[in-house]
Amino acid sequence: MISKSQISYIKSLHQKKFRKEHQQFIVEGDKLCDEFLESGFKVQAIYVLEQKREKYELLLSKISKKIELLVLRAEEMDKLSNMSTSPDVLCLVDIPAEVPVSNITMEELSNSLVLVLDGVKDPGNMGTIIRIADWFGVKHIVCSNDCVELYNPKVVQSTMGSILRTTVYYTELDSFLKNNDDQNIYGALLKGENVYSLTGKMRGVLVMGSESHGISQEILPLINKPITIPSFGEAESLNVAMATGILCSEAKRREI
Repeated sequence: MISKSQISYIKSLHQKKFRKEHQQFIVEGDKLCDEFLESGFKVQAIYVLEQKREKYELLLSKISKKIELLVLRAEEMDKLSNMSTSPDVLCLVDIPAEVPVSNITMEELSNSLVLVLDGVKDPGNMGTIIRIADWFGVKHIVCSNDCVELYNPKVVQSTMGSILRTTVYYTELDSFLKNNDDQNIYGALLKGENVYSLTGKMRGVLVMGSESHGISQEILPLINKPITIPSFGEAESLNVAMATGILCSEAKRREI
């Protein structure tokens, strides 16, 4: 049985200010909850429908973690979830300590690709970009402070678990780029060198701009390798997540 105050608390975590205040977020659905339970994240509670009780009792006994398990009625789960179809399971998870961007080593910057996101505000795009990074083996994503928050439920859901396998940082981008101006700093722009005409491997930093404004004016002068994805049709532009996928694919192709 879940109390009204518990329902109210979990519902509040759909809002950024309460996630920040309580340092907790929610994860919805079997697959994601299973991955979080087996990860290094600290899961505080699991809310399940009756048909999932046995599965999660068994799972908790195997992973030997002391986590509260509450069985809910379908109408109670409906109140907790923001999904169009409520899940069978929902987890309450602690937000871990923020990782400083200084953890990215010079060796990693010189020998791999680090993604930089400038003002990406759409949760679906953010989650998809994290998933793309995971697919192509990009381990680090550096975000401007005005990017959408990592633990937004739609971001978490869109990552499909890739949030567990990438490290996302929030920082002042101009400082980060100025501190690394000896590296290749690629920027996805409408006017730049054709990415398919580049020679050598793509290593260093790849800056992707916001959905509506692209790369911000204060960041543009810091880009020393402007690149573009050539158009062969009449579309005006590409979605930022789509563009990120194309550029990450091209960067990985050059490594093979």
